[in-house]
Amino acid sequence: MDRLREHTWLPEDLNLGQPYFFLHGNRELYLQNISRATHYCDNLIKLQSKTMNISVSGCKLCIAYYRGDEMKIVGKIEKLELSL
Repeated sequence: MDRLREHTWLPEDLNLGQPYFFLHGNRELYLQNISRATHYCDNLIKLQSKTMNISVSGCKLCIAYYRGDEMKIVGKIEKLELSL
C-alpha cells in the first residue's frame, strides 16, 4: 500500500482516509472521505469519517448531494467543528 501511495497524484491524507473539505465562503462545503451522516436537520448536520466527527451548524442547511464518500452541503454555514 505504501508503494501505491508514493505513485499516485492524490494527497497523502486522502490516501489514508482522512476527511478532506473545501469551504467556499459560508454557503458551500465540499467534503470527501465521509463515512456517514449521523444527524441531519436544517440547522445541524453531523458526519463521521474514519478518523473524526464533523459538525456543521447554520441556517437552511441542505445536503445537495451525497455520492459514495463525497458530499456537498449548502446553506448559511455558521460553524464547522472537528473532533477526534
